[in-house]
Amino acid sequence: MKILLADDSITMRGIILRSLQAAGCGDNIVEAVDADDAFTKFKPHEFDLAVIDSNMPGISSLDLIKEIRQQDEKVKIFLIIVYSEEGRVMSVIEQGADDYLVKPFTVDALREKVNKHFPA
Repeated sequence: MKILLADDSITMRGIILRSLQAAGCGDNIVEAVDADDAFTKFKPHEFDLAVIDSNMPGISSLDLIKEIRQQDEKVKIFLIIVYSEEGRVMSVIEQGADDYLVKPFTVDALREKVNKHFPA
């Protein structure tokens, strides 16, 4: 599985990266330092999953989701949100995200989402 991981915090990227690996997603993970970098690194039909932080510099996460979705309808998109953003969940799903995780999340919660969208 090839994953695009976009988060502007190097610490959070590291945590999410290790969580993805612990959830059995492998090592084929491309890191992006913000939404603009993620947009530049995204290539249609190259990624299976995009994990995107909801609050980064550059274009908004919702605009990034729209752009990714326009280029590739099949890639799964998980948005990482903070607890206070839970009211935005329906908007996020309507904009094209497939699922979301609320920070802080556990490896088991991430594994559950991955297994839901990528059944063995």
